[in-house]
Amino acid sequence: MFVKVPVTLAGGTGVTRDANSTGVYFESDVDCTAGSEIDFSLTFENPGSPAMTWHCKGLVVRVEQQNGRKGIAAKILQSSLRSEANSAHGAAHIQL
Repeated sequence: MFVKVPVTLAGGTGVTRDANSTGVYFESDVDCTAGSEIDFSLTFENPGSPAMTWHCKGLVVRVEQQNGRKGIAAKILQSSLRSEANSAHGAAHIQL
């Protein structure tokens, strides 16, 4: 999907340029190295409903300079989707 969604990862933040069920491409100031594993989260706002957060473990497959920032492409290895309203109460999440 071509949508700008905030990305949170260790050491900083970013914004997606492209995301689907198998991978994500985002821009960030965070240093990453191709071949390394990263943990990151994407939060989807939904007016009138609780936000949904997609927690992912990924493998960095490419890093490039992009608009003065780093463009990071990552293959998703494992993920889960959680409603922010339920996360605070310890509710179960969807493993993808």
